[in-house]
Amino acid sequence: MQTFQAICAKNNQRVELVVQYNTLDEERADLHNQGYSIIEIRETTTSSTIGKVFYFELSIDGKRKNGQIQSPDILKAYVKLTDDLHYTVVSIYESSDASEQEKLLITSRVRAGYDIYRNQKSTKALKKENTEASAPDSTRSDDITNSYVGKELQGYYLLIDKVLVKIETLLDLYGATLVEDRRIKLQNLHQSIKQLKNTTNIDKLRLVANAALIKIGEVELELIRGTTDTKKQEFLKETNELLRKF
Repeated sequence: MQTFQAICAKNNQRVELVVQYNTLDEERADLHNQGYSIIEIRETTTSSTIGKVFYFELSIDGKRKNGQIQSPDILKAYVKLTDDLHYTVVSIYESSDASEQEKLLITSRVRAGYDIYRNQKSTKALKKENTEASAPDSTRSDDITNSYVGKELQGYYLLIDKVLVKIETLLDLYGATLVEDRRIKLQNLHQSIKQLKNTTNIDKLRLVANAALIKIGEVELELIRGTTDTKKQEFLKETNELLRKF
């Protein structure tokens, strides 16, 4: 195996990769197949001074692909792979001989940092749009719904209100007939969903609401099992409609 340093472009982004192939022709063919435009390739035996080398594993068309990328830090490398190059990153780690447990732990930490990064990015974008909306010679409003991100958030908040109403209705009408464990879970779920109205993280809104609707659907399935009660069946139908909207 030979080690090459490749400077490429993809999705209007410049990226430097450290990759290993048997031949230069094999490297060119594989990079082209992945959608890269090759700017420069050179063989190397040592890492470049441009950042540190990180190792990653991708899922491309259902197949696993290993590679290396240079970056000032591992989070920036992950952002480059996911946001700029639109890869599905299975794992990212710092040492070529990392164990599977180490890969899992490091990747988990990086993804947690990435979630914080995305949340901060969304918040900054929201503040910027609200600032622009209140600037002179523009539409002045303090209402969150005047920004694109704000309108999307408002849409999710309205859906979340419907989820809260569903839980309250289930508890009011059928709480006495539910298994205690189910009833307590619904009550805790109601509290967790209410807290979502304080977040501007759209990804978190979507994920938590989806998980909540799935749990609600499970309760509703139990309620309609062995009955032809159309009201109960309508509850489940409404839950499926909300899931589609999320």
